[in-house]
Parts: sequence; C-alpha cells; structure tokens
Amino acid sequence: MIVIATDEPLRHLLESGALITSTWPRAHEDVFLLLKVLHFAFPSLSEAIGTGLVALLAANLQTSEVTLSTGAATVLAVAQDQSGERVADPKGNAHMVTQLDIFNVAAEGRAVSKVAR
Repeated sequence: MIVIATDEPLRHLLESGALITSTWPRAHEDVFLLLKVLHFAFPSLSEAIGTGLVALLAANLQTSEVTLSTGAATVLAVAQDQSGERVADPKGNAHMVTQLDIFNVAAEGRAVSKVAR
C-alpha cells in the first residue's frame, strides 16, 4: 500500500525515527508498527485489516476518511485508490483502498497535528 503524508511537517516527523520516539516515548513502537504494517506489508487496506494487526475504528462514507489503530497508536487518513481518487465507503470498499494520505497520528494523548507545527 502506498502511504503518504502530503503535509510537510507531518511527513518530516513520520520519516524520522528519532522524532517519533521523542514525540511518543511510551508508544513509539506502536506508531512504528502501525506505519510499517500499512506501508510495507499489504497491497490493500482489506488485507492489512485481515491480519488482525490493524483495526479499522471508523470510516466516513462522504469524506473517505478512515481511523486505523494498533495498540496505543491511531492514524487518520484519506482512503484513496490507485489513481489517488478518494474511495467512497472505505469500509465497504477496503479492497479498493491502495493508498492512504495520512493527516494525523495520535498516541499518548498527543496528536501529530498539534506536535508537528
């Protein structure tokens, strides 16, 4: 699956193991695991969820936003298909979700959207 963060400060934080560890000292391993499973392991969201390592907590039919979690880490992203178009009903069409545009990561009561600014 292609995992991107179009927001520059967010992308910078997520690309740095040191920043992830310093931002979430007690939950950094969960953040790493969630990002790695989504990024490397599977070609679609349905397969990532099927492993049991990633839980789909919420999916918005209109905005294509999804909330995914592993342990103490949560990712909020826009579900997209191969061409970068939003996937309507990402829960029902998880097999079509091959890209995630992350716009927030949270753990330990801290959200990246607040930390990365």
